[in-house]
Amino acid sequence: MARPAGRIIGHAVAWLGGGRTKSDDTIDPAVGFVIPVKPGQKVSRGQLLGTVHARDAAGAHDGMDALRKAIRLGGRPKPWPLVSHRITRNEIVELG
Repeated sequence: MARPAGRIIGHAVAWLGGGRTKSDDTIDPAVGFVIPVKPGQKVSRGQLLGTVHARDAAGAHDGMDALRKAIRLGGRPKPWPLVSHRITRNEIVELG
């Protein structure tokens, strides 16, 4: 199962420094994404689909990679399942 777009963007924000991966991480409020287009919305050629705010060129490059993975064009959007994994004490099982 492919990773949902929201998870891709969420992880990318953390990599850019805009979120925590450990409880003592500092959050950089200047980094992140602006994505004005909503899932299922019709778009036109040349329309801005997203903006990356990063501290350096490497962060901008990584942010663009995340946007390319998260944003898909064409066709009808496939709804994500309400339950994607079953988590027990001993394992995590991907459903579907």
